[in-house]
Amino acid sequence: MHWIRRGKVHATNIVIAVSLAAATSAFADMSLTRPARWIEHDVAINQLSIDHKSSLPIGGRFICSVEQDEDRMVKALLQKGLAVADSDQCEIVAFKRVSTDIRSVRETIANMLQIAGELGYRLISIEAGDFERGHATILASEEGYIP
Repeated sequence: MHWIRRGKVHATNIVIAVSLAAATSAFADMSLTRPARWIEHDVAINQLSIDHKSSLPIGGRFICSVEQDEDRMVKALLQKGLAVADSDQCEIVAFKRVSTDIRSVRETIANMLQIAGELGYRLISIEAGDFERGHATILASEEGYIP
């Protein structure tokens, strides 16, 4: 009888340990793919896919964290299929036309974060629409970002 209780406790401990390991792994993955202060604005992303049935330009504002080679960054953005709209004093605005379905928008956000991280830049916001003139929807941004 004592052995059976012990077995049940042991099985419970295994289930708890596996659950904790899975949660820790998921948290670790999230921390690697997103900066700690990065916010995706879910309502804006969902609304974008409802309001626009085709595609829109989605652009990212990249800021260099340390003195980086701006020409190298522009070249990398162009190679990855983005158009560079503006490049001035360590800030680069690049965009591409993207389907407004939620999956495509989220993939674009992830891709721009990856590009920024690979080349030592910060991505301060991702916007959809006419972001060059300030008439855009912010889809994701650093916490506290004010356009």
